[in-house]
Amino acid sequence: MAWIFNGFGGVVGCIVAAYMMERYHPRYAFFGFGLYSLIVAIACFFLSSDAEKIYNEGEVIPISEWSSEIGSKQTPSEAEKARMEYEDSRPAPGEEGFSHNFKKNMKAVWVCL
Repeated sequence: MAWIFNGFGGVVGCIVAAYMMERYHPRYAFFGFGLYSLIVAIACFFLSSDAEKIYNEGEVIPISEWSSEIGSKQTPSEAEKARMEYEDSRPAPGEEGFSHNFKKNMKAVWVCL
């Protein structure tokens, strides 16, 4: 679904850009699309870390004979171990979200420079 909307947005963007380039001076077209990109980039800073969390986070899935793990030839103990490994691999609270990752990545870029 994401690829469909990505393609649709690309086609619509090209049509709008062609119209703007035809009717107006190219600098206005580039200014408009640059301004839109800047607005989207600024909006990213206001996303909360809750937007990246998995829904039904606190819900415990009971292991039963109808469990999908059993259907995939996992024993209940293997399924529980896989769930625990997944929970342990998640980032610590406060280390998730765009802002934290952006700071960490910019520090790495600065060290490289």
